[in-house]
Amino acid sequence: MMQPHRNAAMLWTGGKDSALAMYHAQQAGYNIRCLATFAPLHATFLAHPLDFIAMQAAALALPHYVLPVSEPFDEGYEYSLQWLKEKTGIDSVVTGDIDAVDGKPNWVRERCRSLELDVYTPLSFLNL
Repeated sequence: MMQPHRNAAMLWTGGKDSALAMYHAQQAGYNIRCLATFAPLHATFLAHPLDFIAMQAAALALPHYVLPVSEPFDEGYEYSLQWLKEKTGIDSVVTGDIDAVDGKPNWVRERCRSLELDVYTPLSFLNL
């Protein structure tokens, strides 16, 4: 079932999971307004290099926001997501994460709950 057109931020690490999730979200009717990369201030960043991600965003002709997060991480993510919502007018986020791991709920979904942001996890529904 196709979702109504929703304005979404694509949570982007620069890898194949992000790209595949964005493809499926667009096929489902999501309007990807921007790419968003969470970047802890003083930690080893495990996604692709930020300059590489900036080149991907330019090639996709999408704005890219690097969202700094710090401890406590739940509050840091919520603050950054609220800023992103206000800045871009999104009502949804799309992530390449799977929905739950070991029975624990999706961490991004939990951060978005109080912000009234929908979370779409298209890779959870694929038989990979």
